[in-house]
Amino acid sequence: MKKHIKLYLLLLVLPFIAASCYDRNNFDISAPNLPAVNNLQYTLIGDSVKLTWTLPQGHDSLSASIASSDATVSVSGNPTSYTFGLVEVLKEYSFTVKIKDTKGNLSLGQTVRFTRPGAKITKFAVDTINGKVDNLKREITLYLPVGTNVKTLKPTAEFTTGATLSPASGTTVDFTNPVTYTIVKDNLTFTYTVTAIVAEAPLDYVVVYNGENVAPIWGNLAADVINDAVNPLTTGINKTLKCCSINRDNVSGDHGGQPWSGGALWGANKVNLDPAIYNKFTVMVLKETAGDVQLEIQRDGENDKDWLRANYSGAHLGEWQELTFMIPAGRTAVINNILIEPGIDGVDHAQTIYWDELRIYKK
Repeated sequence: MKKHIKLYLLLLVLPFIAASCYDRNNFDISAPNLPAVNNLQYTLIGDSVKLTWTLPQGHDSLSASIASSDATVSVSGNPTSYTFGLVEVLKEYSFTVKIKDTKGNLSLGQTVRFTRPGAKITKFAVDTINGKVDNLKREITLYLPVGTNVKTLKPTAEFTTGATLSPASGTTVDFTNPVTYTIVKDNLTFTYTVTAIVAEAPLDYVVVYNGENVAPIWGNLAADVINDAVNPLTTGINKTLKCCSINRDNVSGDHGGQPWSGGALWGANKVNLDPAIYNKFTVMVLKETAGDVQLEIQRDGENDKDWLRANYSGAHLGEWQELTFMIPAGRTAVINNILIEPGIDGVDHAQTIYWDELRIYKK
């Protein structure tokens, strides 16, 4: 009986002994040294939203960080408001405000969420040609084939359910000059300027490298890069004759055997790309092993680095696949260096890896 009692007591005590063994230094349960803002509110003013808040008393020289899904801005000088322009209708927005003092103390964030009411046009087309709809600026641009009679166009539109559009979808309209379309819902009125241009539509991307007429030299990144490689598969989605390649070693080393082995556009071949204009890269990749491919972007001097990844599918090994890499929405640093590391899936497979047709797309 005594043995059972001792065992029972031991089981009761063990959790407390275990808890006392934790390193309390690894857990920070203290409250922030700086109180959060109060009364965080928003006010819609035309196409803009104004955020207002109250700062805590007894704290001087405060700065504020206002973060949204699109960007983060910092404001100094004890700010109590900030205005964001061009707020799209029917889109959920979230803004988080934190404050910081001169000692580096940071408050908890306070968040406000809202969706601007109204109506918007989601699609605008003439026959099979879709116009480019910008719902922030409320502008629509149509590029039409040479010879098109713009005086008798009959565009169709898709828009918010329950709204009224004028001119109505399917109405014949003269687009010799830009035309104003009006959309109304719940007593809220929004206008779009629609412009028809008889010309070939401009590309919405810039070619950074294609192995042919845009062929900057890729530097060695723990690899022996072949800049004038022959495309081994011109019957697939990438039909250009030249591309770039490295030979992957199965022995760890600086000749293709490192997880980061690849090529780099930097130094004399660096680029100058503004993330305020562009939001994604695409690149063609061909290799024999499935797994992630990494595209690293940097500011000159190897600063402000972001690591972007996309998956090379095992369903189409040995084929060209177009991979998409999204630039972080909050990045503001210019992109000067581009590093492609097509073999971070490991070094256990000796193989040749190819890449081609690197593009950056406008927002």
